[in-house]
Amino acid sequence: MTETEETVERVAHEILQEAYRTGGVYLSLGVGKACARAAIAAMPSPWRTIDSAPKDGTRVLGYFPGMAGYASRLDVQSIAWTGWGGGAWETIGGGKPLGSEITHWMPLPLPPEALK
Repeated sequence: MTETEETVERVAHEILQEAYRTGGVYLSLGVGKACARAAIAAMPSPWRTIDSAPKDGTRVLGYFPGMAGYASRLDVQSIAWTGWGGGAWETIGGGKPLGSEITHWMPLPLPPEALK
């Protein structure tokens, strides 16, 4: 089962439980999955085009489509805008992977509660 299928299954069960808890309504798993897929599809993507990214040194996640498809997931990396050489995006390792373009960004997620 893929991560997306697992998410749909989990959300579907939550929908079914809530429908019964709040209204005593029994729904089939198929209806729950359809509702879950619709809810997930309606969620806005956290990814934004790179031209809207902050250029003040703030660390964000950058998407490198040229690096997609590798098991090591090099397509998503922590990046920040630096002032070196007139300004450039750099990865946490110091520098942009060769032959790759950053097309999108999103804010870094919050750390897990246990690490705060």
